Amino acid sequence: EALGTDGTLVEALVEDVDRAPVPERQRPLFRYLRKLALTPSRMTPADAEAVRAAGWSDDALHGVVAVSALHNFFNRWVDGCGVTASAGDLRDGAGHIAARGYQAGPAPGAGNR
Repeated sequence: EALGTDGTLVEALVEDVDRAPVPERQRPLFRYLRKLALTPSRMTPADAEAVRAAGWSDDALHGVVAVSALHNFFNRWVDGCGVTASAGDLRDGAGHIAARGYQAGPAPGAGNR
């Protein structure tokens, strides 16, 4: 939502990439990311080739793999350590990413926590 979607896009992608309201060119990328997140041991070179065939560069592929890997790492770290966050904290974090990308620095409004 912080990036301008109505919140249903992510739900639609999780439910069915092929029916989600995204441009056709993005579908192979989302299929790739879904498989990478859910069944990484089943990834094959053909998965990356499908992304390239849709017009994505190796740099784009490497970027989304890095972001996916970081999200998976942090989700496992948070779950494993029992970290909790309020809805406000999650909104602040999303706002930070929307405003600044994945650059280091305090989230907007974080002050000196």
